[in-house]
Amino acid sequence: MRFRAAHKLTSYLMVASAVGTLTVSGSLALGSLLAFTAAAVLSWFAESDAPGMRWLQRVDTPLKVLVLGFFSITVFGLVRAFPEPDLTSLLDLVLVLLAYKLLQRRTNRDYLQIYILAFLLVLASSWLAQSALFAVGFAVYVVALIWALILFHLRREIEDNYLVKHEAASAAQRVTAARVLDSRRVVGRAFFWATGVAALGVLAGATVVFALAPRIGIGFLSGGLRRQGSIVGFSDQVELGHHGVLSTDNQTVVLRVGMPRIAALASDEQRDTQIGGMYWRGTVYDTYQNGQWLRSQRSSTRTRVTHTMGRDGSRWTWITGPETPDDALSHRERLAGAERQDIQLMGLSHPVAFALDRAVAYELTEPPVGSFLTTLVEPRFSGEASLRSARAFPSGRTVPLPDFAGARYVAYSIDSLRRVRPGQAKTIDELPEGLLVPYLQVPEALRARVGPLVRGITARATTPAGRAQAIVDWLHANKQYSLELKRDTAYADPLEDFLIAQSAGHCEYFASAAAIMMRLAGLPTRYVNGFLGGEWNALTQHLTVRDNRAHSWIEVYFSGFGWTRMDATPVLSRPTRMGRVKQLLDSIESWWGQWVIEYDASRQMELARGLAKSLGLKKRQGPGLSLPRPSLRTVGGLSAAAALSYLLYRRLRRRRPRKEEAAAPPPRTAGHRLYERALRALAPLGLKREPAETPREFFERAASVCAAVRAPLGEITRAYEQARFAERPPTAAQLETLPAAVATLERVCREATARRQAA
Repeated sequence: MRFRAAHKLTSYLMVASAVGTLTVSGSLALGSLLAFTAAAVLSWFAESDAPGMRWLQRVDTPLKVLVLGFFSITVFGLVRAFPEPDLTSLLDLVLVLLAYKLLQRRTNRDYLQIYILAFLLVLASSWLAQSALFAVGFAVYVVALIWALILFHLRREIEDNYLVKHEAASAAQRVTAARVLDSRRVVGRAFFWATGVAALGVLAGATVVFALAPRIGIGFLSGGLRRQGSIVGFSDQVELGHHGVLSTDNQTVVLRVGMPRIAALASDEQRDTQIGGMYWRGTVYDTYQNGQWLRSQRSSTRTRVTHTMGRDGSRWTWITGPETPDDALSHRERLAGAERQDIQLMGLSHPVAFALDRAVAYELTEPPVGSFLTTLVEPRFSGEASLRSARAFPSGRTVPLPDFAGARYVAYSIDSLRRVRPGQAKTIDELPEGLLVPYLQVPEALRARVGPLVRGITARATTPAGRAQAIVDWLHANKQYSLELKRDTAYADPLEDFLIAQSAGHCEYFASAAAIMMRLAGLPTRYVNGFLGGEWNALTQHLTVRDNRAHSWIEVYFSGFGWTRMDATPVLSRPTRMGRVKQLLDSIESWWGQWVIEYDASRQMELARGLAKSLGLKKRQGPGLSLPRPSLRTVGGLSAAAALSYLLYRRLRRRRPRKEEAAAPPPRTAGHRLYERALRALAPLGLKREPAETPREFFERAASVCAAVRAPLGEITRAYEQARFAERPPTAAQLETLPAAVATLERVCREATARRQAA
């Protein structure tokens, strides 16, 4: 490959890998990526001498104006949004600058600025990325960067030697520099293999340093803050049409859940049936206004909790209160028959304590050694709890942090459809009417228009459960599930539009319609946002819940039975199994989050214990480790490894000089031989060419010492440079004149030597 093309290709590969690392972080908009890709492809052909591309030079000034304008707009937006700026616009600015430099690359300074901008993208990606694909992109970036920087240095040295140090010389020097840059002999496969292996060695060493260097234990703090506000539907207020869209998009992982009961099932069919009916309860709302669900945040609806400490140092939070049927039971009785879930919450900026259906308790372990963070469980409303990241101190004191940073916790839940569990005959007591008031409120406009419809639907129902089922049956019979929502602006409220004018909607509309219609029928209801189902990973034995599983349903209060889950959305079949490839990728992502993003001092200690166990090291009663007596197998294995390493080292040492001896000398042409005769003729005058001295530099020095050699030595030097660097042998005319020039130089040198000796 030509040197110039190799430098260009490695530079573009480095830029592509840098943009790739940013793409896998999920922080780069599709429009920005497509625009940058188009500019990069165009810049590949935008050489200064490329036909048809010289128009880019004429539009350089307008491009600069556009870039400066984008820069000003970005800075204004960052200042205006301070102290919580949107850094996405800053990344777009770096992409714009990078695209501009690619389009207008002319000098070595342009290439250097391209490298700096690409490094900024990788730096941002290392902070934002939560995917294991970042490691692949980063490895490609490191290899391409080393190639590009080495070739950049060589190119700059070549151009400096020929275009800077000798700019006063003849124009032949510039021709020689261009020929060197277009030569195929400067770099080859050996260069790329050697430097690529060296780059991978650097990556391996960096991995070892990452694993062994002492960690400060920020764990989820660095990971959780990377993805903020990516998922909607869990804030204090939600608007219809923005949550619960079941599709194949939105692959962001929200929950990873370990469930021993599901893992123990005998068949995949049983597992599919169980997973398909799992409702991951998140946020609960009691007030509906103008197409939005809100929390009234009354003290009567606030969740009540109690905190206890376990014998193993774990911290327990128990959901209590008048609406909990197990309020009078002991902690052990509450957990009887409850479903255990080991939950890893990620990808969410909203501190929601998700759990399967109705949580009765949350368990959190104490912060591991070396960790500065802990997680707190705090009450919210309507039986809902929230999580909060806090700074943990050795004294046990905690200071809440303003940003949520993800969490790992254990939840214990019961199914609201099975309020009476085995061995328990207790039912819920009646709730005071004051507690039910927020769950019966309906806007007056909806009461006037939808009320007659509800009365007609429930006219034949004689029980509360009958009225609720009649409303669900009517929705299933008259409305269809669809993601293509239509809107009739004649109806101010979107829910009224759905019930009267439209024939289809998604789960938000079905749940909202059921909640309001049941309230009009005298049934207390509350609206719930969460996730439905998940995908089972057989490799790691855990359930993965993605953003595309977002769902909405309701809870209805039945006297003597309590709050009960009801789903008014028509049943949709969703796959609950991953393919083999998807399982593998999901397992890698899980490993990446556990051992890279969350890697802290506790993980280091876990690795150290595993290594010590594999080596047979035992902990002493006091400080330190006791070394066991090594077995014969261990001694033999270590000895064989040492011997193999020594033999490999000796082999490499022996091969190196043979390569040097076998290396073929450069071809000797007539220009080479005549130049060597000229050097021998100049030697008696004390003029010897130094190893680091170029032919042109030696010519200038020899001419300054003896002016008589300027003419013949200059002609010989030009012919030698053409033969040595431009690979052009002397022409026929030169072959006729060069011997005479050498003879003249030899005569001049003999005369100068004789004069010196006579003097």
